[in-house]
Amino acid sequence: MTECKHSELEFVGEQKTDDGVNTYFRCKACSEVVVTTPERKVFGVKGRN
Repeated sequence: MTECKHSELEFVGEQKTDDGVNTYFRCKACSEVVVTTPERKVFGVKGRN
């Protein structure tokens, strides 16, 4: 993920998977999408500028 602290996140949505639900949030500061998986893994997806 970027150096942004992602302090202001907005809920984008959820996606059902075989293992549970992925949850998506967008950072208001840097526009990166933060994904949390059912296994509690967290990763970021950079947006296009």
